[in-house]
Amino acid sequence: CHNQLQTASQVHSTLLHELVHAYDDCVAKPRGLDWTNCKEHACTEVRAAALSGDCSWAQEEWRGNVSYTSPGSWQGYRERCIARRAALSLALNPACQEEQATGSRADKEGRQDSHSKLQQTKDGVPTYAVQCVKAVFERCIKDHAPFAQAPI
Repeated sequence: CHNQLQTASQVHSTLLHELVHAYDDCVAKPRGLDWTNCKEHACTEVRAAALSGDCSWAQEEWRGNVSYTSPGSWQGYRERCIARRAALSLALNPACQEEQATGSRADKEGRQDSHSKLQQTKDGVPTYAVQCVKAVFERCIKDHAPFAQAPI
């Protein structure tokens, strides 16, 4: 959190975010989440952002990503936020900054080329992190466990 939490709402959101990770780690079999599996990491980040309030209108307005005076920013803001925040988190995981050049499943299956592993988005997020989030997004955003429905 790096002493960036300024309101009770931000503390609540952060705690809920981390509790979603704790839940995911507890239910992942047989030994908890594999944080070096980027798609597994991406899924828990999508779930945590979706279920915690990380991407509420107020949070996104505070970050400058939506504005009442810019209606064009409203459409799909929550999904964009969830995907962005998940990819940013993956970018901090050394295992998810690039697909491993040797020994990766994709490398063995011939889907990896020598140029794609080094590419980054315009925001400096590794392309591989963004691809992992896209691969799991639809499935993981629908998973509200342990809640009956999304609490936020």
